[in-house]
Amino acid sequence: MTTNAAFGLVQQAEKDLIAQAPKIFDTTRSYDSIAIIVFYADAFQQGICPEARLKSNESLRITPFDDFIYLSTARILMKFTFMASVPKDCELPYPTPCMPLRFSYISRPDLLGTPEMNRKEQEDLTLSRLIIDRRLWNTWKVPGTKRLCPPPPEDDFSQSLDRLMNDGVLSVALVFEARIFLDIQDIMGDDVKRGHQDLVRTASAIDKVMNLKAVNGTWDVGGSGERWHARDVDVVMRIKNTSDYWILDTPTNAFPMFKQYQLAGTSPEGEESFQPPRPDMFPQLEHTASQVDKPKESGAKTPQASKVMPSKNPRLSSMSTSIHKIPEGMNPHSPEFERVMREQLVEEGALPDDKPVDPEDEETARKLNIKMIRPSEDLHYLFATNPIYCGVVSFSLLTDFEAAGISLCNWHKSIWPTAHLYNALQQTSNTSKLWPEMEELIDLHMGTLFAGQIPLSAYEFFVRFALALGLSISNFSRDARNRTSNDRVRLRQGANGIKLKVTEMSRVFRQHFEKRSSLEVCLLKLDNLLRNPGPRASRKEQEAAKRPLTNLQFLAMLEANLPQVTQRLKFDYITLTKQCAKLLKDIRQQITLQFRVVYPRIPTEDSADQTLTWLVMQILEENNDLASTLAGRQIPPPNPMVGPQFKVAGEEMQKFLATYKPQDLISNFNNLSRPATTPSGLVPSHWNISIRHVALSPSGDLVFFVQPDSHYVHCEGPIQTVEGQAPGQVLNPKSLVTLQTIARLIMKAFVEGMGAPGTGMAQAPYSWATNDAGFARRIVKVMTDMGVRAELLNMVVADKEEFAICDEDWNNFSRKLTGSVRAPAATS
Repeated sequence: MTTNAAFGLVQQAEKDLIAQAPKIFDTTRSYDSIAIIVFYADAFQQGICPEARLKSNESLRITPFDDFIYLSTARILMKFTFMASVPKDCELPYPTPCMPLRFSYISRPDLLGTPEMNRKEQEDLTLSRLIIDRRLWNTWKVPGTKRLCPPPPEDDFSQSLDRLMNDGVLSVALVFEARIFLDIQDIMGDDVKRGHQDLVRTASAIDKVMNLKAVNGTWDVGGSGERWHARDVDVVMRIKNTSDYWILDTPTNAFPMFKQYQLAGTSPEGEESFQPPRPDMFPQLEHTASQVDKPKESGAKTPQASKVMPSKNPRLSSMSTSIHKIPEGMNPHSPEFERVMREQLVEEGALPDDKPVDPEDEETARKLNIKMIRPSEDLHYLFATNPIYCGVVSFSLLTDFEAAGISLCNWHKSIWPTAHLYNALQQTSNTSKLWPEMEELIDLHMGTLFAGQIPLSAYEFFVRFALALGLSISNFSRDARNRTSNDRVRLRQGANGIKLKVTEMSRVFRQHFEKRSSLEVCLLKLDNLLRNPGPRASRKEQEAAKRPLTNLQFLAMLEANLPQVTQRLKFDYITLTKQCAKLLKDIRQQITLQFRVVYPRIPTEDSADQTLTWLVMQILEENNDLASTLAGRQIPPPNPMVGPQFKVAGEEMQKFLATYKPQDLISNFNNLSRPATTPSGLVPSHWNISIRHVALSPSGDLVFFVQPDSHYVHCEGPIQTVEGQAPGQVLNPKSLVTLQTIARLIMKAFVEGMGAPGTGMAQAPYSWATNDAGFARRIVKVMTDMGVRAELLNMVVADKEEFAICDEDWNNFSRKLTGSVRAPAATS
């Protein structure tokens, strides 16, 4: 993004320069018209005639001055300006006809072969292949824009290449951008492909987090059904379609297959050798050996300076391409065709006369074995070699990801009430574990969540929450007359409560990505944003912020801020919204079961349960009332002081924090030792794992562990409770979310030593089995995707003897659990 911003600044500077003298500088070929002035000035300073230097083949020698004005890079781009003159009804074949750099050196082969020239030839190959594939991409994406999803925002370099091919615009900015592109190739080498790999990883991670499924015509994130509001579906669909159609290796992203098909129709690498470069065969060559004076000896005289003014149409390249119409009905391979085309070229001045080709040049061309540049066989070459494009697309995806996540959490209103409840439990020492994502959220949105200051007492917990709802304290009085149905309606409609905001820099960039503002306006807003010292800045800092930044200062500050902003954009509001909704529903369920308190559940559209804020408010209110009552009686409150519902919330929070974070659980599970026997050393470390249904009220399902040789049993669950489903809900063993919950419970059991944490009993299973082949296949795949190491995933299907042992152990366990007769057989 910093590099792309630098491109924007160069474009602005070029526009400002051209605006100073619009009659002198050609906007279409601005590089030629600007560079030629510098070229002439340098030639006059050295006492050399600039026109003679241009006509001499000595101009092919790369000098430090040529590198200073990026002349070699510009010459590569000049080869493709002809594409703008191609008639609309004429379709160029793929690959685009393009001669290599050495074609210009037929008259001076002695200049080739040096390390510097080898590097120039490689740059010519790299950039030419990029442009060839860019034209193919443009051909492909035209129908793509008419499909469900337009292509993602692109970097300025790619857009400048499009202007070169479509309009023949060869600007200073494009030459600068191409030079930076080539320098990146030189610096990074093979690591340049990391940009594309990072883009694919980013898109894959976002796609995995969003886990989109179509439910009743809207996009659903899975799990307990938290969906986006209809007004926010556009950005969600843009993320999904952009990833599927343009980035990820999916059937809908068919550009790699399109390129493969096009490559199959081209000549193979072993095509016939390039024919001798006669002028009648290669109209691209405007200044051939017959036109230039080759130095026959090292002591050739240097052309003397004259008072020649710069040409209005300068030509800084010895090679160009033009389009000629083939006479109708004529065979392009016939001698007659060559004769007619030669006459046209001579008449147009592209060829000087009918002089024969220099035999020395003909022999040189044959030795150089010049062929048209072929595209790379890498089907992802266009993206793999352009980390600037990949960086811009990746950043645009992250800005949409942040916007989609915040829109989801603002609609469901589960994150910010949970943040208040979590803080209250932490301050009263009712939770012993930290919630890293919630801690990060509070740091990111401290001002929005808590008005910049963390509440510390029961009274502050309640008051801050009440103020966040936008209601006065009287609205939350225990007097039933003040708690009206209107308050519930206001909560349900989302009229109150905290709304998180996207990162300010993200908001500015999204305006540019969505074409709501130009890059110039975007950079101006970023400049103001970077200079903003903040509300707590000193007067000296505020005065310093008024001074405008230089371009280098702006880029340095942008580069310093972008990593922090990017990390903030990666924050997963979507998963956190699901987790918070599940946690609050678990708390509500436990309060209902233990205290027979039924909280209102007002149905709303798009799956949002707006009454979860009401639940948290009641918990904090009861806690505050208890503290106030004890204070009024001059009774010191217990330390920590907790209300009954507050205590239940703490217990559920503890239970949630024990299993919510699979990354730590997976890491601990992967690090377990894997001996062949159990800790006692008496029986093999072999376990049978199955899902068993408990027909209690409410009913549920357990993950049941059996060590067949010792008949040791252990269970985890109920699965429905851990997953946050309603009591008694029928389990779907094929659901991805359910399988992930089961996988976490399996790993938790082994990490905690089958219910004996800290006793040294924790070890990974040496082998394990289950009673259902389908379940074994699904759970192994899920645990593989979660990152469990391969040797721990050798789950097999149990034999009949083990099956019978496990059924008998379950029946014995079930009788003790329910006090009834035989329980149902295993479901998996």
